Amino acid sequence: MTDTSPVRRRRRLSPGEWSLIAVVTLLVVAFLVLLVDRLGSTGGSAAPAPSAGASVTVTPTAGPTTADAGDVVDLTGVDWTFRLPSGNIGCAITEDGVTCGIGSFEYEPPALAGCDGRTGVAFRLDAAGAQPLCTTGEVGFGEARELPYGESITAGEFTCTSSEVGVACRNALGQELTLRRASYGL
Repeated sequence: MTDTSPVRRRRRLSPGEWSLIAVVTLLVVAFLVLLVDRLGSTGGSAAPAPSAGASVTVTPTAGPTTADAGDVVDLTGVDWTFRLPSGNIGCAITEDGVTCGIGSFEYEPPALAGCDGRTGVAFRLDAAGAQPLCTTGEVGFGEARELPYGESITAGEFTCTSSEVGVACRNALGQELTLRRASYGL
C-alpha cells in the first residue's frame, strides 16, 4: 500500500523577510537595553525627564576612586545653601566653590587613602575640579532653602541645577560634579 497523502513542503523565508526579522530583533534588543539603563539610573522607577532649562548629565563612576583624604570636613559645621525637594541632597555654594552632601545613597563610596572618617557622603567642586571628601558628622540640611526641580542657583563662577534625579554643579571651566542617590560623577 502506497501513501498518497500530499507532502507538505516548508516554505523558505525570503531575504526580505529575514531582513525584517533582523531589524525587529535589533529594535527589541535596543529597547530592552535602554529600558534597563533607564530603570537602573533612576533607582528602579522611570522618572520624568528634568524640566526644560535643566540640562543635567549625571555620569556614574565606574568604581571606587582612590585619592588622598586631605582635610576632614565636619558636616555639622557646613552652612548649606539649598536642598533638593526630596530632602536627600543639599549643597553649600559660594564664590569659592560648591560642597554637596547626600543623606542616603546606593553607590560604592570612593576610597580615600588616610581617611578615618566617612566617604561618599560629600563632594567638593572648586576651580581645580571635583573631588570626594573625607567627612565626619551627619548630613543635615536644616533651614537650607529648597531649590525646586529644574531651577538653578549661581555664586561667582559656580552654578548648580536641581533635577528629579539629583544635582549637577559646574564651574567656569565646565568641570562638573553630579550627585544622585544611585551615583556620583566627578
